Amino acid sequence: MASSAETRPTDWKDKYFQAINDYESQVGEQARHLADVQRDLCAILERFSGHHELFDRALVEARAAIDADPNEAISRSRALVTSFERFFADDAPQEAAGSNSTSNTDLEAVRASLRVAFDQLSLPAPANRELEPVAAALESASNLEAMHAAAARMANVVVGYASTLHADLQALGRFLVGLNERLAEFSRHVNDEDLARREGASARAELDRVVRGSLDTLRDTMQDATDIDQIRQDIGVELAALDGGVTRFLSSETARADSAEARASALAERLDSLDGETKSLRAQLAEARARASEDALTGLPNRFAYDARLTAELARSRRASSPLSLAVFDLDRFKQINDGYGHQAGDRVLKKIARLIEARTRGQDFFARFGGEEFVLLMPDTALDGARSIVEALRQQVEACQFKFKDQPLNVTVSCGVTEFGATESADDTFKRADEALYEAKSAGRNRSIAVPA
Repeated sequence: MASSAETRPTDWKDKYFQAINDYESQVGEQARHLADVQRDLCAILERFSGHHELFDRALVEARAAIDADPNEAISRSRALVTSFERFFADDAPQEAAGSNSTSNTDLEAVRASLRVAFDQLSLPAPANRELEPVAAALESASNLEAMHAAAARMANVVVGYASTLHADLQALGRFLVGLNERLAEFSRHVNDEDLARREGASARAELDRVVRGSLDTLRDTMQDATDIDQIRQDIGVELAALDGGVTRFLSSETARADSAEARASALAERLDSLDGETKSLRAQLAEARARASEDALTGLPNRFAYDARLTAELARSRRASSPLSLAVFDLDRFKQINDGYGHQAGDRVLKKIARLIEARTRGQDFFARFGGEEFVLLMPDTALDGARSIVEALRQQVEACQFKFKDQPLNVTVSCGVTEFGATESADDTFKRADEALYEAKSAGRNRSIAVPA
């Protein structure tokens, strides 16, 4: 009767504890991404700090909340944007900030720093579409008020995405709580089954005792008895005892079997339900992760995806004592393309460069857009000399490619910095070295690659 329980996977507990660990790992990744997005928000609005006491205080509180309490960070972020908008709506602070008398140099400095913040944002496609008109407003802003409006719109998009991401994390947290409760329920079922087995063993031992005792009594009776009527009477008593013992045993076994069957059926339904919920949530998480990890313009992995892949590749490299190299690419004179032909031309160049290089990388490599016109390439199992050859070939292919915009030829080249990860150094130190090699290539005339050892 209870055999259906045995058809369930015997490793269900390990399976679902592994599921919990997987989801907790994804919660951690999403939480880190949320913190990065909120820091981007602070970076956007920090360009306007130093003019208004209440706004500066809100900025400090929001920064502190990001590291202290994710729940508070969302409300602090909203309060920061509200304070920012009030700061510019207030005539006195506006006058103190000198928005009408801001020099062109100051305005361009703010615009440039906001461009940097804009380029470093790592948001999914829907949020990036909301930011497209903001980018245009940022470029056309002719005074600090217009610049503030663009920054406020940018900040509101970031806060909206952060709120959505935070809600997803809370939903995932609730699922994990429910999963733990289900595991506790399954553990109780296992304990009940174990208790039932022990009770069954005890009942069988009791039946054995009754049968053996009755048989011993009958044996003694047959050996000592001289009266046939007395033998019949004694046998009748022992048979009645045997019948009672067997009846009690069968009754208890039937009750245990029915109970085990009911528990097994309930457990099967719970497991099927949990399997369905797990698959559904896994699909949602995979979709959310794909959205959060893809650069909306080029379709390449973004900086968030690069950070995750770097962690895995660096751990594998050090575990296997295998080389791992990094290249940083930057489009040459990209600002001139944007200024001379417009951002639409710049976007098309970025897309074409992304497709060209991605199509020519090896299967084991990882190519991503790092931000703005900068790209990164991870090359596992590749020492510096091999990485230098790969990157130089890619640079030459970009140089040889014909770029046109509205039938006008565009001269597009890239500069590259290449290095190999040291055995014990941090990823930040390695990236800094590759970045310095990139700027050395820029200073040496652009359209070249420079490799530096660890």
